[in-house]
Amino acid sequence: MPCIPRLLHFTGDWLGPVWRNAVGVLLFIVTLPASAISRDWTTVWVNPDENVDVYTQVNMSGEVHVASDVNGSPACVDYWWITWPFGRVQQLGRHCGRASFEIPGWSSLAISSRLRAGGAESRTRIQGSAIEEIAKNFPEINF
Repeated sequence: MPCIPRLLHFTGDWLGPVWRNAVGVLLFIVTLPASAISRDWTTVWVNPDENVDVYTQVNMSGEVHVASDVNGSPACVDYWWITWPFGRVQQLGRHCGRASFEIPGWSSLAISSRLRAGGAESRTRIQGSAIEEIAKNFPEINF
């Protein structure tokens, strides 16, 4: 008989579900990607008739998550990407409250990009976070 069933039998019937739940929680935590555990949130403020940079990246892929509010109530803000090297502007539209945007990558000829926000009706707080990874690994150059 394997060791684990003996352990569960030894601890009694009431501890079996507790043991299974503890193991399940431990496996869940261990298998989470590091980016999902430790996301840093950045806060920027946008005033009426002002545009601000919410997120800037170089050679990354993933998603940017934003939440805009005025005194705790969802606020509507216009978002757009500016991509380099061609300076193309990609309009994302007006979003109220929470929104997620895919980071433009190599498929859209973007080596770097910047998420901008504007068009707020009053002083608005925007909180942003990204789940990102390196999009393209370049060969190492040694001199």
